[in-house]
Amino acid sequence: MYFSDDMDVKLLTSLRVRTSAAARFVRLALRTAAIALLCWLIAPAANAACRFTSGGPVTVTIPVNTVVNVPRDTPNGTVVYTSSYVTSAPTGKTSCANDPFGVQSLIGTQPAANQTVYPIGNTGLSFSWKYMDSGTAYSWVSYGTAKGNGGGSTSLPNAFQLIKTGPIAAGATVPGGSVAVLTYGTLAVLTMSLTNSISVGQASCTTPNVTATLGTHNLSELAAVGATTSSTKFNIALNNCPAGINTIKYQIDPTTTVLNSANSVVAFDSGSTAQGAGVQLLDGSGNVVPLSKQIAFTNFVSGAAGSYTIPLTARYYRTGTAKAGSANSSMTFTINYQ
Repeated sequence: MYFSDDMDVKLLTSLRVRTSAAARFVRLALRTAAIALLCWLIAPAANAACRFTSGGPVTVTIPVNTVVNVPRDTPNGTVVYTSSYVTSAPTGKTSCANDPFGVQSLIGTQPAANQTVYPIGNTGLSFSWKYMDSGTAYSWVSYGTAKGNGGGSTSLPNAFQLIKTGPIAAGATVPGGSVAVLTYGTLAVLTMSLTNSISVGQASCTTPNVTATLGTHNLSELAAVGATTSSTKFNIALNNCPAGINTIKYQIDPTTTVLNSANSVVAFDSGSTAQGAGVQLLDGSGNVVPLSKQIAFTNFVSGAAGSYTIPLTARYYRTGTAKAGSANSSMTFTINYQ
């Protein structure tokens, strides 16, 4: 039935001949009908509020490492740690109707809706809440525009994942305890808690400077262009490398002019008096070491702590008309850890 002011007037007009009590009854009936209609229209909105129909919120506690070492040169966006998966107890059954759902972070800035990476302050780290369904890993999205109807409970394997998203701050720490909550509407359904805090450090080795003494040689050893002296062995030391380094690469760059790039021969420095020769760099097997290029170092145990050496050799190499004198040069080496 549709009620309007016009209908009210017509009804009341037609009943003017009746008693005043009857008129009051008609007005009351009309008001009651209008109120009933209003209540019927409001009821679905009230029922849409997300609620537990049985049980209640659940917390899943994830065991995590106390220390995570991230190789210093790890690219941003790299997953640097994933905990084991822990299956939560069944959450309480929910009743929702197209309510927003998703994860709300408790330890950093909340990202925009439907994201899967949650920043952890200014640490250079973020986390992701992983879950497993039918053998496939997924990430819970951040709270916002995603909608859910609920109607059941949740009991899935969950894991905490740590991601490098920027330069790692000194003393970076992931707090223990509650880190995020999965929410339906305004209803906190599942909370992720860590057993302890995580100290995150940048993993690198100690690399002292190296001096290689090539010794004194006679010009007769350099009889023609391309001739070389005997080689001097030396090592680049990688000391006290922490666990967590998966790959090591090294690069050697000249600080003087390159005289012969194919054979990695560099010029003497400006203080030297010898002429017509340069310094050639070789690896431990006697092969030319490419200059200004990253080279993989494979003689180490990936992921394990330890100390290692990169074996190299150097020698004099004739490039032109030779003249005796002092013959010194220098190069820089850079180590990349991932």
